[in-house]
Amino acid sequence: MALFDFIARLLERDSSTPADRLPEHARPLLPKAVDLVVDTVEPRLRALPDYRARLEGGVVHSLLHIRSHILELPPPLLLSEKGWREDPHLNALFATAAGVGTTLGDSEELRAFFGDSANIACDEAFALLSMQRRERTVLGTGLEGDMVRTEIPQQTVSFSEHRIVVPAADEQTMRLELCQRTFRHLIQIALERVRTAQERTHELTQFHARQQARLRWLQGRAHGLDSLAEDSRIHGDEIEALESELAGTTAELGKARIALGSMEDYFGVIDSVLSHPADHLQAEKVVLRLDRMNRRVDAAPSTAVNEITLTDIRIGEGLSRSVLPVRCRRADLPERVNRLAHGERYL
Repeated sequence: MALFDFIARLLERDSSTPADRLPEHARPLLPKAVDLVVDTVEPRLRALPDYRARLEGGVVHSLLHIRSHILELPPPLLLSEKGWREDPHLNALFATAAGVGTTLGDSEELRAFFGDSANIACDEAFALLSMQRRERTVLGTGLEGDMVRTEIPQQTVSFSEHRIVVPAADEQTMRLELCQRTFRHLIQIALERVRTAQERTHELTQFHARQQARLRWLQGRAHGLDSLAEDSRIHGDEIEALESELAGTTAELGKARIALGSMEDYFGVIDSVLSHPADHLQAEKVVLRLDRMNRRVDAAPSTAVNEITLTDIRIGEGLSRSVLPVRCRRADLPERVNRLAHGERYL
């Protein structure tokens, strides 16, 4: 709970504190946030007397970066099948009303939240709707002045892979949990870098040993009694090539060992991630103006337009999702479907 409490105080920003500074009321909990990083990545760093002072800057920088994006999330949207029929925003995000119900029913996090005895009095949950947004160009028909034209390039927007995550009893708690998960993700990136470096060193050590053993065997064949039956020069080319490869492996292994050769190197790995959070996590506010066919409308509209505000979250180079805060009512959660029994009806 220490990190959760720290983030709670961090989000309670007062007008007297600049956006790029840590509020004084949050500072007493900063050491515990640093300890979470150390305990996750490399607990041995605790043995160094100045470990907290050296990592505090990166921790603060990451959390301020996260806060600046989480506070920009738009207000939550009520998510229900009935809402799909009445709310044009939901109509744009889901192809059918049934899709809303499926998304609600498939969320194990949402079911766990409502199933927790601590939330028995909660009639609704505040959560984050995560979606994959795709845009493509199609040829359609439209007006240009008084003329109807065909084969006009148009941008259509579609949403798929809907997921409901981070449910909480209120909006503030949901944002806190999102901040916490995001910070832990950055810590995991640092841990993954350490693990990758360690595995690389281990792999190179084993490969280096195999090369050395092979070289000794070849040299033994060339200079032992095997020369009675074969020309000792027969292994010369392989010995020469292996010696060259072994020299390269030795140099590479030396670099790998230096990468995490001391506690200083661990500080460098952690700081390289936490001091540059934008390299690993980006969030951008996106405003979409769509007609009823989910086509983008950039010019002055001649028909009704839905204006939807989303946040695009990009994690590294491999994951990009559009997210939107939502409210999910307990009464709208479908009963769990026994998919195996349901499928047996058609066998």
